[in-house]
Amino acid sequence: GPDLAAVSLPAWPPAPQGGAPAAASPAPGREVLVTRSADLLRAIETAEPGDTITVMPGRYLFRGDSIPVQRPGTSEAPIVLRGAVAGQVQLEFQMTSGLDVQAPYWRFEDLAIRGACTTHDECDNAFRIVGGAHHTVLRRLQLTDFNTHVKIIGARGQFPEAGQLLDSVLRNTRGRETANAGETVDLVAAN
Repeated sequence: GPDLAAVSLPAWPPAPQGGAPAAASPAPGREVLVTRSADLLRAIETAEPGDTITVMPGRYLFRGDSIPVQRPGTSEAPIVLRGAVAGQVQLEFQMTSGLDVQAPYWRFEDLAIRGACTTHDECDNAFRIVGGAHHTVLRRLQLTDFNTHVKIIGARGQFPEAGQLLDSVLRNTRGRETANAGETVDLVAAN
């Protein structure tokens, strides 16, 4: 059955007048509506330039190492992953690196992402932006309870560039009990 919980999360940051839909992101292509965790994984895995993946309100749980984001968008047609209603979509990660962005021209908008691991050593990153993942945009996000909320690192001789982190809140609800690095943004290597 669906794992979409019928919950009402508080709008955060506050949505305009009673949880209005998030601002539409202009991108040519198809809109893929998501109501289950498995559907989101499939949408990311099969995304095409110009797609807008819209996650409907609720809580979505993910377990494992990471969610690989490997399909590239283009400058004219980025791939957008967004919450349908600002403050009403929560992704819960029980994984080391959450969204492992390895491809260019992805935009992530209007999502609350929370580390939900049993120990702090297990929830290292909400986003890991790697190698050729240039022009990654993180906008209107709430990232909570990670050792390093956003990690940016080179790989295979490539380095992320031209990324943006906009209008977002990165926080922990308490001190992190880990020997791992603890920073909100860790820019290890970029162009």
